[in-house]
Amino acid sequence: MLNMKTKKGITPIISIIILLGITVALAGLAWSVLSGYLGGYTEKVFEIPFNGGVYCLENGASNWTVRVFVRNVGTTALVGSDFSLVEIDGSTVSTVLGASGTISAGSAGFLIDNNCGGGGGCSVGAHTIDIATESGTIKHEVVYCG
Repeated sequence: MLNMKTKKGITPIISIIILLGITVALAGLAWSVLSGYLGGYTEKVFEIPFNGGVYCLENGASNWTVRVFVRNVGTTALVGSDFSLVEIDGSTVSTVLGASGTISAGSAGFLIDNNCGGGGGCSVGAHTIDIATESGTIKHEVVYCG
């Protein structure tokens, strides 16, 4: 017959410490994987202020300039090349950031100051503005000039 006193095993305290160590290691691994995955979606994020972020500025008789003001709510600076889509009425327009301009994280600035590609400016009426970044931020705005 087996004698139970001669059987050896780990104590409950040692087993709890081992289980806690495994749990902490798995939590650390999950954090490192998720933070790398989600980081790309929080770096280059912007918002357009609700009241006054998109407006028209008159620059002559029935000629208008569309201006778009954005706030960088991401974790890194925004540069002109971060915007994969910048359109007014379906036509691609350039940003005022150009190649070297930036909007640092937590700051705001003008992104578009454009006369709709025309020599005189945007016409009287509604104009659609579409802006997107590679990280997935997409904004669709409508502004009325006139």
